[in-house]
Amino acid sequence: MFKKLSGIVIGVIAVVVLTGAALAFDASYVEVTNNVGKKDVVRVSGIEPRSVVSVYSQSGMLLGRKTLSNSATSVNITVMLPTATAGEITVTVQKKGETNLTAAVKGYPAEPVSDTPSAVEITNNVDKKDTIHVDYLEPRDLVTVYSAAIGGKRITSGKVRNNSDEVILSLKQLGKDGGSVWVSVKSVGKHESPREKFDFDAELSSTSFSDDDGSITVTNGVNKKGVIEVTDLEPGDMITVFADQFSTKKLGSAKCAKNRDTVTIKTSLLKEDGDNIWLTIKRFNELPSDRSFYKYDKQDISPDIEADHITVESKRNPSGTNDTLYIDGLEAGDIVKLYKDDKTTSVLLRGAVASNRTDITLSRAEFAKENEPVALYVSITRKNMREGNRVEVKMDSVTASGPFVSDDPSVTVTNNAGIQSTVFVSGLYDGVTVTAYNADTNGKVIGSAKVAAGGNSVTINLTLERTGGSVWLTRRDPGFAESSRTEFTYTAQEISVFDTENLDVYIVNNVGAADTITVSGGIRDGDVIKAYASLTTGTVLGQATCGAQDYSVTITIGQLGKDEGTVFLTITNRGKLESERKPHAYQGELPSADISPSNVTVTNNVNAAPTIEVWGLGSGDAVTVYDAPTGGKTLGKGTVDTFASTIKFNLSSLKAEGGAVYVTRKSAGLNESTRAEVPYGAQKPSTAINAADVEIVNNANMPDVITVKNVAANDIIKVYSSQSASESITEAVALDSTVVLHAEQLGTGSGTVFITVTRYADGEMHSESTRTPVKYAAEQVSQILTSVSFDNRTATSVDLVISGLNTGDIIRLYSDAAGTILLGSATAGSESMTLTLNQLSASSGFVHITRTTQGMHESAKCSYQYGAHTPPAS
Repeated sequence: MFKKLSGIVIGVIAVVVLTGAALAFDASYVEVTNNVGKKDVVRVSGIEPRSVVSVYSQSGMLLGRKTLSNSATSVNITVMLPTATAGEITVTVQKKGETNLTAAVKGYPAEPVSDTPSAVEITNNVDKKDTIHVDYLEPRDLVTVYSAAIGGKRITSGKVRNNSDEVILSLKQLGKDGGSVWVSVKSVGKHESPREKFDFDAELSSTSFSDDDGSITVTNGVNKKGVIEVTDLEPGDMITVFADQFSTKKLGSAKCAKNRDTVTIKTSLLKEDGDNIWLTIKRFNELPSDRSFYKYDKQDISPDIEADHITVESKRNPSGTNDTLYIDGLEAGDIVKLYKDDKTTSVLLRGAVASNRTDITLSRAEFAKENEPVALYVSITRKNMREGNRVEVKMDSVTASGPFVSDDPSVTVTNNAGIQSTVFVSGLYDGVTVTAYNADTNGKVIGSAKVAAGGNSVTINLTLERTGGSVWLTRRDPGFAESSRTEFTYTAQEISVFDTENLDVYIVNNVGAADTITVSGGIRDGDVIKAYASLTTGTVLGQATCGAQDYSVTITIGQLGKDEGTVFLTITNRGKLESERKPHAYQGELPSADISPSNVTVTNNVNAAPTIEVWGLGSGDAVTVYDAPTGGKTLGKGTVDTFASTIKFNLSSLKAEGGAVYVTRKSAGLNESTRAEVPYGAQKPSTAINAADVEIVNNANMPDVITVKNVAANDIIKVYSSQSASESITEAVALDSTVVLHAEQLGTGSGTVFITVTRYADGEMHSESTRTPVKYAAEQVSQILTSVSFDNRTATSVDLVISGLNTGDIIRLYSDAAGTILLGSATAGSESMTLTLNQLSASSGFVHITRTTQGMHESAKCSYQYGAHTPPAS
């Protein structure tokens, strides 16, 4: 209500001011500061203390008001002026204790706007950030660069430091081409200035080379990289060489090093016949120049060899070994090549002139042909030059050696298997060369040999066809050409024979160790015996090779198998093919001797591991006990000690009702014997508990108690929740004739437990008895109190006297029958107890009491009334 009334008063004042009903006030005493981004300030001075000063907008809205202190004659009022542009306000002054107002209208300026930038320098760099330098600023001025006069995007911005009048802004790239940006300034306490347009130049390109630039040198090397050298450069200049005017494929590039003015570029891509290269230069902070071309020359060609400098001799020369080619008039390092014609690229022969020579001799087994002149072609390749033209050289024909005759007894061809075949030729003389071919014309050389000095025969090692065929032989006598080819046939490779009548075979089929096959009698050095699993297929089971001093071989095989069977053997004689496979039977692995049941004793223990004892064994025999005649599981196993014949060990388990076990043995090198059946007797059951000897107390909030009588010391008593439960609830060992067991909780209701006993009687432990069911009652609730009296002896307390208790009874007192608040509790130390109950008045009242007897639930809550306090007579 007060605020509403105050609002009405303000409205009245505003009306008075706007109508000009107030007295005039000198506007020169008013200063208005129209701030940017913060509250504006109206300062009024020259007024009396304790006056009320108010500021209004032209529309009559109160902008601010303050009351001066007792000593102040001026005041600052913070307001929010209605507009950022220029305007007017009305200021009123009301003196203390007066009702009249004095008023003045005061104009105020617009919020200040920053000056537009005038000194802007833009540098459009290459390969580094561009810069915008703005000068003649004020400290803390914010300079912003835009992409457009209105809108656009902010390109970059930066603030002038406190002690500076300029700022340098950097940005990634303005662009390769020229353009414009718009720059504004925002000074502290002022609006951002209008954007001013500033142009910038395009990035500078380097000046390209001229077509006849003398700073470029190209060396078109032969068999090495070409060299491009560029001089008159500046450190940091990057030179790039291209294959043509527009391709991006580079021949190479290089950067001019510090303190240098030259770069050298090596490339393997220059052409033999010369061509143009295209170059660009890129200087620091400049774009690469346009490409300019430079024409380079073709590679130099070596001179031709003059015919009168060439001498050719056939093998009829005195040395009688090779044809020779002698050339003089050369230079050291010249490469001489010999071709069979003027077109082929295949070189017959080549050589290099020695460093201290001007001639060279080349030799080859045959230049000339029989009865036919031959033309050869020779070229030279001089250092740093291309190969020269080929010059024709002619050689006279030579006489051929006499051929072999087809039935020549001096020629023996042996077709071996598994090793090299041979051609043996006798009746020759020193220097004769015999060559073997695989065809009568063309084909290929399959072997060759030359008669050694002082010899008269040769042996050629070669590979021949398994099924037989032909080989063609030639001979070359010293000083003559190679003879024509003569055919010699050879037989198929011989097959080895496994002689079952003369070869003895002994097969041992071991148990737990590798099996062996031994072959002896009539085998020789290098014979190979192989064993197979089948007659026609299958892999090799094993093999062995007869040594030079041996007369038998033994093949070791991992396992042939438990049962009898057949292996298939072959023999391969040196130089012959493998024989046919011959079957050889072998026996199955032998079993160990069976165990006699009369030599076995099984003891079916109770509460201890069953045992087995076996007699009549051998040292190292392994005995295994099973629970079934076949398959089943292993109950136990053991190994007979050295020098012993008996073993005894524990079994994992036996049936309480008796049954049979199955016993085997495994002797060294033999299989396991058959299983011998050995019966064993049942465990003796203990006499069951009599239900009448069991007493069960089903307690509440404490462990239940089960007492069993008429037991013997060391009897094991177990209590189960059902006839089929696998785990007992509790168990104990009797120390005398009575045993007391405790169970966590049998349950709040009535039920049944099942009790067993495991007795030690007649000198042995009997098995657990059958389960005896014993019923138990539900947990009991404590009786309510029947003997409670009160003694209201004072105005603030009441004594409660409770009797008929049990020691340990817990008495609880509650605020009401619902037990909302527990007022207190106490535990009885005897049959009676006295409790004192504090009260707020001397009037009568009620108390609500329960009893909790040990092992029982809390009784019901009973309400007891007590009388009002009666003061004693005066």
